[in-house]
Amino acid sequence: DEQTKNDAFYLMWALQRMGKPRPNIPFLNECCGRLKQCMTQKTAGQPEYAKKDDVRFETELDQLLNFIAIEALALWRSGKLGELKEPEDNGEPFKSDYRDMWDFLKPGNTKSNVPALIELCETLDGMMARKNAGQPMYEAGQKMTIDDVINAIIVEAMCLWLSGGLNKLKDMEDEQ
Repeated sequence: DEQTKNDAFYLMWALQRMGKPRPNIPFLNECCGRLKQCMTQKTAGQPEYAKKDDVRFETELDQLLNFIAIEALALWRSGKLGELKEPEDNGEPFKSDYRDMWDFLKPGNTKSNVPALIELCETLDGMMARKNAGQPMYEAGQKMTIDDVINAIIVEAMCLWLSGGLNKLKDMEDEQ
């Protein structure tokens, strides 16, 4: 249920803030791949039609969303996200087929926005810290809820994954 999901996210956030952050890029890659599979599988998570490797919506979807958001926060807190340079714009317009609602999930059609992801992580961390301190979670003029920010982080993390940005971070990490 929703309360369990929120409690799990809060616990993961609190544990992640203890000590030095250690992002797990291979795990984030895996979670992004599983979420893509979940969003595009033909059975739509319906148990009666599920195939062997399908992602179960009722048991795995909330976990995947939490894992992606928490790992994105770990990337930000570690400073690794800030090391990633934005790709140069080649001047070609973004091409998308309006008939394909999952077009953004096709590699090559996706551009990452690292500065936006960094800003979203900063916003979420601040909101969660205020919640933890028993203070109002929203600043004056803020229009996004915690769930809105988490969802935006997940979308930006998926774009980072699809654009190849996570692999670049992994390669940079391997070189060190």
